[in-house]
Amino acid sequence: MNREAWFTDKIQEVGGKFIETCSTELWIAPASFLQHNWGIIEKVNDEYTVIFFTELGQVFDTLIFESISEAEEGLKRNYFERWNDCMQEGFVEEPELPLYELPNNAPSNQGCYSSGKHWIKKDKNAGGAEDAIKGLLRGESIGKSEYWAEFMEIKGDVFRFDTRVY
Repeated sequence: MNREAWFTDKIQEVGGKFIETCSTELWIAPASFLQHNWGIIEKVNDEYTVIFFTELGQVFDTLIFESISEAEEGLKRNYFERWNDCMQEGFVEEPELPLYELPNNAPSNQGCYSSGKHWIKKDKNAGGAEDAIKGLLRGESIGKSEYWAEFMEIKGDVFRFDTRVY
């Protein structure tokens, strides 16, 4: 039995299913050391669904947006970059396809982004980088309370930080 047939049998054996996608534009975000989360934007009727998956093609969450620009802004706000635009090429291998989804009761299908726990939403009252930095200096959290922020770069009203789970 070849690898593809074995894989297909195992997915079906646990009640999983394969997901067909049309999009070829991949998005990537660091999740932990040498681990990345991937995303693609699929148009479904009049909405745009971001499908999140692992390097092995396992779908673990989805989010629905009203427009492609809203989906792209959300991905960028949450540290995703277009695969073709970032410097990850050559260092990180593209994920294995096709995508597959395990049953809803699988531990990895608990909606880490859709639950809001690990998704930074658009804040219309945000005061920019200066207010965020002042808040951090006062010991306040920005975005993800369970994350620790290490400032990498501060230039004008733009700042970057690295997040790690502890």
